[in-house]
Amino acid sequence: STCYAIHADPRDPKKAWVSHYNGIARTTNAGSTWKAQQTPQITDATSIAADASNPKILYVGCKFGSDETRSVLKSTDGGVTWKVTGDGVYGESHRILAAGSKIHLASAVGIFLSKNGGSTWNPGHNGIRASNIRAFAASPSSPNTIYAGIGGYALLKTTNGGSAWMTCGTFYGSLLVASVAVHPTNSNIIYVKPSG
Repeated sequence: STCYAIHADPRDPKKAWVSHYNGIARTTNAGSTWKAQQTPQITDATSIAADASNPKILYVGCKFGSDETRSVLKSTDGGVTWKVTGDGVYGESHRILAAGSKIHLASAVGIFLSKNGGSTWNPGHNGIRASNIRAFAASPSSPNTIYAGIGGYALLKTTNGGSAWMTCGTFYGSLLVASVAVHPTNSNIIYVKPSG
């Protein structure tokens, strides 16, 4: 089964979740064993993240149900049970950032933003002239500063939590920005991994 993303619990290094083609799996013993954490209705789970303020609250971008609708599901018990969040999300999910009630979702059709823990979603890509958002990274020292990597050789930045975005770097020789990371102690250092 294709593995898309992994989330490790920052408070307990033995716990991690992986999202994959057939759903979600969890380990509590640093990967020695894995247990499926989904209903049979979840497939093609392309992204997973935990709330930065509460690791028991998890979000996964996936296909859900018999019609395989693209959705974001939420768990409040560490991934044992899942419920569909509110409407307004579409397109393949690539990355999720969650902190408290605010969630950013990078997808193949743009950025979506929920300010109420996933109950409702709205477009969050004001200022972006591209659709294929592949990567996200938040600054550890400033949670309202977020970087997004897009198809089309660019890195975007918001300093106001996603209300408006601007281009802050252009790259050549690759198809898209595959991943972005902010240095943990120096927020002026940004790492970008292109994919070609």
